[in-house]
Amino acid sequence: MAHTDKLSELVQTVRELNWEVRPKISSTPGSNDAGSALHTALTALRNNEVRSSQLIRSMSLAEATDDADPGRVVEHAEADTIGSRQLLSEFATAREAILSILRNLPDEDWAASHETVDGSLTYEDVVDQLIASDKEHTGQIHSAIA
Repeated sequence: MAHTDKLSELVQTVRELNWEVRPKISSTPGSNDAGSALHTALTALRNNEVRSSQLIRSMSLAEATDDADPGRVVEHAEADTIGSRQLLSEFATAREAILSILRNLPDEDWAASHETVDGSLTYEDVVDQLIASDKEHTGQIHSAIA
């Protein structure tokens, strides 16, 4: 799959969640909260996205840091204390940060290897992981709102 196709797929996930899922999430405080299948799936999606955003940022700065430590993502905002709409918004914000870096990346940089907290990775590796994560979690989200 070409890089532009992969970027389009990342954008499409945000559109799908905003058009098909967001309208079905209750805006009433206390609805869709911790423990629900929807909240659990959105939490996993958001955590993975924030972590990947931090990873791509450190790769773009040629840093091998522990900023992408999964434990730090939870500290970002305790999932139990925020609603599903907020989780979806945080996912979208992290995705836009990722896209802003990837859109400006020269083709030759996509395959360049970077030392990360997860070992040696390329941007292509991270994007492929994001696409797989999107498919897994959006399936869970759609099942939860069906």
